[in-house]
Amino acid sequence: TTWVGATAFLANGRPAPEGTEIHYEVNNGRFVSDVVPVGGVYGQSDNQYIAGQRTGIATLRAFVINQGDSIVYSNEVEIRLQAGDPTQIDLVATPRELSTNNPGLYSTIVATVRDTAGNAVGEGILVTFETTLGALDKASDATSDSGKSIVELSPGVSSGVAQITATVNAPFGPITKTTTVDIASSG
Repeated sequence: TTWVGATAFLANGRPAPEGTEIHYEVNNGRFVSDVVPVGGVYGQSDNQYIAGQRTGIATLRAFVINQGDSIVYSNEVEIRLQAGDPTQIDLVATPRELSTNNPGLYSTIVATVRDTAGNAVGEGILVTFETTLGALDKASDATSDSGKSIVELSPGVSSGVAQITATVNAPFGPITKTTTVDIASSG
């Protein structure tokens, strides 16, 4: 949430009079009020912007509707909305079945780290991985700019169900998610 101000001027360069209605619009998030009148003698109108649930660029602008319904727009202001702190992990293994007789085959384990609104977090969040069976190519990986962290599980020599756990240390404590891969014995 942030305060946004717009100043309206008349064609002669003087500030718009008190009561002039300034309209606000945005493509991501919302304003507390769609229309806020100018208060005082300086043509100023203030409004509160509340960020949306999507990451990306929010473009804000204001406009005045003049007599005869002509519209005069302000310059556009862009605000980059970033994901919040990690609160959840989506964990997917592909494929979900491996065989001990094919050690060259592996399962790709993808952890997508998200915030409370479901937005993928940005780059650099460390995800640690553990498995109960088979072997991971690395014990940890940092998220990419799309919030994904990827490791590979090879089957090893023992059959059973591998439980792969991904963990992220978040501000309010660790977040974990587990998935499984079936490892069948050869022959």
